[in-house]
Amino acid sequence: MQLTGAEIVIECLKEQGVDTVFGYPGGAILNVYDALYKHSDEICHILTSHEQGAAHAADGYARATGKVGVCLATSGPGATNLVTGIATAYMDSIPVVAITCNVGVSLLGKDSFQEIDIAGITMPITKHNYIVKDVDKLADTIRKAFLIARTGRPGPVLIDIPKDVTANLSEYQKVEIDVTDIQRKKIDEDEIETAVKMIQRAKKPYIFVGGGAVLSGASESLVEFAHKIDAPVTDSLMGKGAFPGTDELYSGMLGMHGTKASNFGVSQCDLLIVVGARFSDRVTGNAKKFAHHAKILQIDIDPAEIDKNILTDASVTGDIKEVLIILNEKVEQQSHEEWKQQIEEYKEKHPLTYHPKGLTGPYIVEEIYRQTNGDAIITTEVGQHQMWAAQYYKYERPRQFLTSGGLGTMGYGLGAAIGAKCGCPDKVVVNIAGDGCFRMNMNEIAARLQITNGALTSHIRKLEEAGLIRVTQDSAGHGNQKMCSVLETRILVEIGTQEETGEGGIFRAEIPVGQYSDYQVFPTCGISTTKKMIGEVDDPRYFAHPDRAEAGILWLSKGYVEYLVPNILPAGQKIDELTFTMEISSEAPGFNNDWPSDITFLLNDTPVGVWTSPGDFGDRHGLFTPNWWFSGWNQYGLLKMLVIDQNGTYIDGMKISDVSTTQLQLDYKSQIRLKFAVQEDAAHVGGMTLFGSGFGNYSQGIRVRMRYSPIEKGNE
Repeated sequence: MQLTGAEIVIECLKEQGVDTVFGYPGGAILNVYDALYKHSDEICHILTSHEQGAAHAADGYARATGKVGVCLATSGPGATNLVTGIATAYMDSIPVVAITCNVGVSLLGKDSFQEIDIAGITMPITKHNYIVKDVDKLADTIRKAFLIARTGRPGPVLIDIPKDVTANLSEYQKVEIDVTDIQRKKIDEDEIETAVKMIQRAKKPYIFVGGGAVLSGASESLVEFAHKIDAPVTDSLMGKGAFPGTDELYSGMLGMHGTKASNFGVSQCDLLIVVGARFSDRVTGNAKKFAHHAKILQIDIDPAEIDKNILTDASVTGDIKEVLIILNEKVEQQSHEEWKQQIEEYKEKHPLTYHPKGLTGPYIVEEIYRQTNGDAIITTEVGQHQMWAAQYYKYERPRQFLTSGGLGTMGYGLGAAIGAKCGCPDKVVVNIAGDGCFRMNMNEIAARLQITNGALTSHIRKLEEAGLIRVTQDSAGHGNQKMCSVLETRILVEIGTQEETGEGGIFRAEIPVGQYSDYQVFPTCGISTTKKMIGEVDDPRYFAHPDRAEAGILWLSKGYVEYLVPNILPAGQKIDELTFTMEISSEAPGFNNDWPSDITFLLNDTPVGVWTSPGDFGDRHGLFTPNWWFSGWNQYGLLKMLVIDQNGTYIDGMKISDVSTTQLQLDYKSQIRLKFAVQEDAAHVGGMTLFGSGFGNYSQGIRVRMRYSPIEKGNE
């Protein structure tokens, strides 16, 4: 069938299974955009704020999905704006197809308006590029471009199409393409046999994993290989996730930003097996001294990488996954207990550490890991935050860590995050950025949220008026610039609920944590005001001290504290719903973020449910905890909401029992006693800490909310 060049472009994208493209329109590429619009139900176009953002988004999409990323740009400056993104993809071997349009064929080479030799510019940073001057060759060229981009060592390919070619007609015949059918070069049997002999002779083997293992999909085979030869594993920045960061064999990253365990281990091993890594200068340092006690076995798909930076003793050229499958079949099970123990001692003696006080980058990364359960896709910009993200987030799978490793591109992360989210919409995507990097492409946020520059300025002004940021004028090379700096690092937002209207009402009260009516506590235990400890720690007698009424925190290893809940309801009212909100945690000696404890809630001695606290949190200072408080003790808890209504009992919306207010039969005459208990026969006897006013992250006592309504006549 007869189609225009622009329509052929879209049909070829559909052939390749492309479902998302990133770009910014312009005059020369309008025909392609017109054709794309007609197929918007098949191919999603993400409009970026800048072409560089489009290139980074295509790159992030490719890294997260393993598919070819696609970006579009118009002629001249539109095309050149892609260059940094293309170079970023090239340095990290990421399959991207960049489609640009140029001036008409008759205007090429004449310095025409918005003409640029983008093919010449990008020649050193692409696997291949094309200028398509004949519409009859367009379809085959696009097919070749995708094949080149995704096969062998992947990388970017550019296709430049003159505008008149996009308008010309040509016969188009659809071709069914199997993107999974990749022809691989045969692996040399002699190289395999040499590798097997080296592995089986080694007493202290070490595996160094690079980005090639991610690109080949070799993760499962790599894990099997590491355990079969019983060797510790280290990785490069680009190799993150190829081998699980939680595996017992993993020793951390290698190189100037790596762990001492990995660097010591590589310097002492007798065989270094390099799996898809290119021996970056950030890894090797002084190449003459790198792994100087070891023989080096390098496995890589690109023969040009062999002996390029570090001379090897042997190599295997081929797809990494295929090579590892063969080696797993041929290598006998190895055991290197003494060698592994030595590396384990290095890990224990030289762990990654950071200052425990205050808000730090490593703490933020670890908190992101906790909040996302280690399952997020992490993108980064470039700088120290990039290293923290690599060091302190434990990557479990490949394509989970997206960063510019080879080129070190500031401004990469935000576009990559957009691309990753488009490719993996079911995953949480977090971009970790430094302020300098964020400024470079922050306009992509405004573009995705459809916020105009005027609206963005308005939001900044509101933040300034609220005292959250400071805006200053800074003189720069192109005139004055507005610089924003953060004044507050934490914001606590209390969101109230809209009260129900109708007959009845709401009663509220707050009970200080020290105003318990009964207790039974066992060491470790203690009680304190915001100014001083009450008596001695681990002495239950001080729980009877008169100063307890001023307490802002108390803790016990087992036992209970009981509170008399104020019940000052109008006569003739019944309680329909009871809500208790408190900041609470476990109680460990010192502190331990992983210290589960089963805390039972009882109302008038009726157990209404059990909640398991995950730990006793002391990894950072509580937001309201006094400065004099001991750094090695519990600092903050979790804000939990216990609700008892007519249908059952709930913790933070999750039902924990069928005990209801109907069953408890509470009204305006009822005495209400709330007990927090850690029972001796619980599965997890991990103690309890209650945080009150002046402590923890919320500075509140036990907040009580009662919803009540009139007792039906005849039931009083």
